[in-house]
Amino acid sequence: GPMLIMLENYRTGLVWNTFMANATVQQAIEQVFGNPSSNIINVPGDFATIQAAIDAAVSGDTILVAAGTYAENIVMKSDIELRGTSGGVLTPADSTDDAIIDGADITRTVTLSGVTNATIKGFTIINGRASDGFGLGGNIYCVNSTVSIVDNLIADGNRMRSTAGPGRGGGIYFVSSGGEITNNIFRDNWAWGHGGGMYLSNADPLILGNTFFGNTSDWGAGIYCTSASPTIKKNIFDDNFADFQDGGGLYCSASSPVVENNTFVNNRAGLFSNGEGGAIYLTNNSAPTIFNNIVAFNT
Repeated sequence: GPMLIMLENYRTGLVWNTFMANATVQQAIEQVFGNPSSNIINVPGDFATIQAAIDAAVSGDTILVAAGTYAENIVMKSDIELRGTSGGVLTPADSTDDAIIDGADITRTVTLSGVTNATIKGFTIINGRASDGFGLGGNIYCVNSTVSIVDNLIADGNRMRSTAGPGRGGGIYFVSSGGEITNNIFRDNWAWGHGGGMYLSNADPLILGNTFFGNTSDWGAGIYCTSASPTIKKNIFDDNFADFQDGGGLYCSASSPVVENNTFVNNRAGLFSNGEGGAIYLTNNSAPTIFNNIVAFNT
């Protein structure tokens, strides 16, 4: 009975070791005390470039990036945290305190492919270009990955171009992936085809507390969802423009998102056609749950 268990624990530490080996317990300890095996890497203190720091990092490491402009097109890897200053979100009118990753209109600014447990937090991410010929993901390309994208300004001149078909995801292309996309600003991103701010397919992220402002595409200027089931909560969709067709704020095709407590204002659809759904457009048997949203002044 209990006495035998106490004696065995005293003799071998069985109960304590079993308790400490539990994954939930380990996660709780790490949240409170941090990961004792993790390492802090500073950019530019330890490495001149963000990519060099990523290449040197091992599982559990945190890369701290100081304010400044880094003209790079980075490729993330699993189990690391990339952290900037959050200046773009905290003081969007002042870029002097931003950690800026500038794709320089060469290729995608950030790529995640087959990455798990990664975090990108606190950056201004600009001037990405999908240069693969298919136009998938202008600033952030995320496929088969699990990632937290938090407190970033993804904005200002991001371009998603295609020579082979409709481009997708000017701000972010998020496919077969999960995680959270929280408290970011998606501003002035453009995609030729679908998803000026964000393109989602076969994905179920939490999309919480973001602002989508001034994004443009033919369909789904703020967010375009196809075969996706995200939770879209407490976001602001303002002045997004589906310039050719439908869905100024949000476009859903064969999708079942939860759309809760968002604000849709001043979004537009279909300048060059009879576009529909200035705020939200649903098609192909989409079955969303929509409640407690503010929807006003959309056309």
